[in-house]
Amino acid sequence: MDFKTFDELVERETKRMKDVMCSKSADYSADGDKLFNFKLAAELDGISPIEALRGMWLKHRTSLRQGLDELVDEKSCRSEKWWIEKLTDDRNYSMLLQALLMEKYFKLFVVLKEWEIKLIELTDSLGWYVRNNIECGYLHKDNRIHKMTTGWNNHRFGEAPGYWPTKKAAEDALRRYLEKESD
Repeated sequence: MDFKTFDELVERETKRMKDVMCSKSADYSADGDKLFNFKLAAELDGISPIEALRGMWLKHRTSLRQGLDELVDEKSCRSEKWWIEKLTDDRNYSMLLQALLMEKYFKLFVVLKEWEIKLIELTDSLGWYVRNNIECGYLHKDNRIHKMTTGWNNHRFGEAPGYWPTKKAAEDALRRYLEKESD
């Protein structure tokens, strides 16, 4: 398969994953929680949500394995529709596992549309800034929004009042600011 065809396949199947995930939300989610069914199954069985996902995913994987065994043994090839459904579900279970991992262990931080975190490297004295695009202001290390990012030329990289040395440090600063604002 050439690169262009493969890229088109990836785009089409990524869209299909999202479409299926969204269409199943009504049946498998509740209370605004995409992972509700795994948590409920875990509670009912006295296991963790990840163990609940593993059990459900294994059911799909078993079916996929049967289809693969038939191909390897040259018995038959199931329909394209069957393969698409099984492979899409398998990819979606990977995404759902990632969501469970993020929720429990890694605490995903999503930068909202009105905020921007960007690296500026004009000189050795800048770094990552956090900007509120609605207020047209910049977050400084005093945990307040300022209209400008002044004073950067007297500091080393990431040390100025409105700059951070890494993207993660800038994200952490924004997280602290948003937590303060929500109190």
